[in-house]
Amino acid sequence: MDVEREAPKEVLDQMANLPPVVDGRRRWTSWYILTPETKLRMHKVLWNRKAEKIRRWAKRHRQRHRDRLNAAVRERHTKKLIEAANGRSKPSVCDVCGRGGRICFDHCHNSNIFRGWLCSSCNTVLGLMMDNPTLLRELAGYLERFEETLNAVSKVR
Repeated sequence: MDVEREAPKEVLDQMANLPPVVDGRRRWTSWYILTPETKLRMHKVLWNRKAEKIRRWAKRHRQRHRDRLNAAVRERHTKKLIEAANGRSKPSVCDVCGRGGRICFDHCHNSNIFRGWLCSSCNTVLGLMMDNPTLLRELAGYLERFEETLNAVSKVR
């Protein structure tokens, strides 16, 4: 369907004969001066423009909705594949700390083998420590030394 981009020639001719301002209004707002046929043509032009905008918006909206649905289907499919590959479904608590919340799929970055289900906090700690057990032991020792110091200070008081 062709959409008219400009007002019909008759309308433009009629508008050219009007003074630029009528009763303090701009030329295009002096609607009452135009003939009914011209008003109808102008209305159709404006309506076609509006309809075209609505069609373009609907097309964009449908595409966004389709993308969102496809992403949800992909996510469900990936979840099923992950659960099938590691032999157990996603638990509601972390394998390390036992807390609930957002549970993440943890895997070895070298071999891509599933290690377990961790909460986002435990998973973040592993990532920040670069999956290095020695570094984690040293960090745990650091905390234990601080606790011993704290206990010694509290006994003196």
